[in-house]
Amino acid sequence: MLQFYYSSDLGLLDDKAEEFKKVFPKARSIRRPTIEELNIFLLQVDLFNDDQNYIIEDFVESCIKLENFLRSIKHENLNVLFLHKVDTEIYLNNSFKELFHNKDFKVVKLTEKTKRGYIDSKLKKHLVKLPKEQLKYIKDKLPPSASVIRDFVFNLSLLGEINQENIETLLKDPREDLNYYNFFAVYLSGKDYEWMLFLNKLQDDEIKKFIHPFAHKLLDFKSYLELKIKGYSLEEIALKLGTKEYFLKTYERIYDMRGSKILEWYKDFIIELYSLLISLKYSFNTNLSLLKFFLIKKNLELEE
Repeated sequence: MLQFYYSSDLGLLDDKAEEFKKVFPKARSIRRPTIEELNIFLLQVDLFNDDQNYIIEDFVESCIKLENFLRSIKHENLNVLFLHKVDTEIYLNNSFKELFHNKDFKVVKLTEKTKRGYIDSKLKKHLVKLPKEQLKYIKDKLPPSASVIRDFVFNLSLLGEINQENIETLLKDPREDLNYYNFFAVYLSGKDYEWMLFLNKLQDDEIKKFIHPFAHKLLDFKSYLELKIKGYSLEEIALKLGTKEYFLKTYERIYDMRGSKILEWYKDFIIELYSLLISLKYSFNTNLSLLKFFLIKKNLELEE
């Protein structure tokens, strides 16, 4: 049986992996394999795993190559779960879909409404019981991110004593995997290793995918800065921008760390980036290195 799921939320894919392991507890996990590596893993004789159960995370080839490979082998005795983390929507053709047992391929992100039931399920799984007031509080404060919720509840379950102070501490800095959409916040926060590693992995054909969400976050930060400089509180800024406070907490921490000097830096950043993007518009491939150099240079200026 073959299954394939994709999502922009790694936590939801982790849920699928856990469900699979309940049925196939000895399933082996393989991360980022090529077709050649898949061929070795799926066709080898595994003395410790007679049923040939695998979880394939983030294969690096295209869906077309994966389809061709799966059609070229006998997979009746295989139980394979393919999990694919995406940052943008992907298209799966019908011939690809018909290879898999499941009918729904996209694991839809949590919403403000559905996150509440998700939190309940994770608390129950980890045997964490909270008073009604604390339960309501964390449901209001946690973002609709399965990755963040899973980490929060797991860390909560490790505490010997759960009190409001501990909850506040765990809520301060929720972890999310670095991607196109949160790159800008990590870039400004000074976590050099994370953003530089992500930047170095960018390929020439990914630059357009990177630029769009990056520019969107630039505008988000601009809106936040304009109101922050005027003296508005986080609650007031969230209200004016029509968003939730937790979506702005990262910007708040960055502003607290960088101070008002970040406003002038931001203005220069926008002007220089605009000039650079004009040139990138005509030659994306040859100027990817220029974009990387620009981001490193501007980050060093921010650290001065």
